[in-house]
Amino acid sequence: MTACPPRRSALLLTACGLTALTLAAPVTASAGPSGPSPMSAGFTVTAATVTVTDVGQPVAMDTDLYVPTGASPRSRRPAILMTNGFGGSKSISEITSMSSFLARSGYVVLAYSAMGFGHSGGCVSLQSADHDIPGASQLITKVLDPRADVLHDANGAIVGTVGGSYGGGGQLVLAANDKRIHASVPSRTWNSLQYALAPNNYVAGEDRTGFTHQLNDQG
Repeated sequence: MTACPPRRSALLLTACGLTALTLAAPVTASAGPSGPSPMSAGFTVTAATVTVTDVGQPVAMDTDLYVPTGASPRSRRPAILMTNGFGGSKSISEITSMSSFLARSGYVVLAYSAMGFGHSGGCVSLQSADHDIPGASQLITKVLDPRADVLHDANGAIVGTVGGSYGGGGQLVLAANDKRIHASVPSRTWNSLQYALAPNNYVAGEDRTGFTHQLNDQG
């Protein structure tokens, strides 16, 4: 893994109040029939290398596209974007099992190895708004937007994001900067300044943050 040099973020989180939503009731477009059905018969998985641009440099991203049986221009489906936790890739069981479950439930799923992980190029930048977030948006533009079997609205493909740990860390930043994101489900990831300053709610005796904590001996 190669770490990116620190850069001042060019993209700002502008939707601080954005709420993580469940994907049990996907958004549907007004044009054409749509929507996942409870557990379709199956799905196909297609691996592909997709080139995105990272600060002017081409980066090859390793992707898997899960397409449910029955998805078509006459039966369009919402899409899900997924990436891995730190140290993982698109091939770890957490990603493949969740992607398979969502595809069987009728969603088109684009899973990819984050920059610097697995067989994806680029460098690890901790879900940077200068690197990872534009790359994720480009994957939506290049893979999901052109598909006739994916639901669209005026902004493009209708997409939700799912991921845990590192894979969940950039979801709200992506949603704040990309209008195609309709729902975000980050899990076990950073989402609170208070928690970031006191991991596991551990508070040292000299703590002067002014936050109200519950002491936790685990540290």
